[in-house]
Amino acid sequence: MVGSVAAILIALDLFSTVVRVACLGVLVVVLVITSRERRRLGSGWWDLLAAGTALSIVGALLAQAAATAGGVIAIAGAALVLVGATIGFPPGE
Repeated sequence: MVGSVAAILIALDLFSTVVRVACLGVLVVVLVITSRERRRLGSGWWDLLAAGTALSIVGALLAQAAATAGGVIAIAGAALVLVGATIGFPPGE
């Protein structure tokens, strides 16, 4: 859930660069904490989470040079993080 909130904050771009960088750090920490899950059967959600985190980082770096392209990539990354988190941790559990 923490990763999902961080992804939303990155995608919405409502806060300063420091907050967005901190949210990227949160995504990386969540990815590291959940890395043991990638070996389990049915852990495709973790791959989505990893791809979304990577896209969010690339989007943030690219946004420094090209804001529109970086923003689109960051939004795609946030969407992947949200989908991965929803599949991996359904609301009913």
